[in-house]
Amino acid sequence: MYVMMKIMFVTAIASSLAHIWFGASSTLQLGASGIVFMQILLSSLIEVKHGRIPLTFVVQGALWCYKEVALCVRQVWCTDSGDGVSHIAHVSGAVCGVLAGYIHVDSIIQLQEERRKRL
Repeated sequence: MYVMMKIMFVTAIASSLAHIWFGASSTLQLGASGIVFMQILLSSLIEVKHGRIPLTFVVQGALWCYKEVALCVRQVWCTDSGDGVSHIAHVSGAVCGVLAGYIHVDSIIQLQEERRKRL
């Protein structure tokens, strides 16, 4: 639980800084959407093994991040800011989830082994 709280804290800071530095001035960052995207991609890395990328990660990345990256690019390079949502916060949360998953890959694998032993 401590590691998850630490990841959530770092994600909140990272998504806030990304919004401040790169976000369109007409957008708002409200709530914890960056943390939600972090958890979506982090959960897709549950079945990770050393040297392999899980199919769930590829599918989740394609489903959740494709649209966010497209909207983020639109906000940054177009004069029309779109819907007023900070899509850069979503993208930075997703990046934090991926980094956290691969930083903590050893502990994820250890938890998988402990769970299999109990069953």
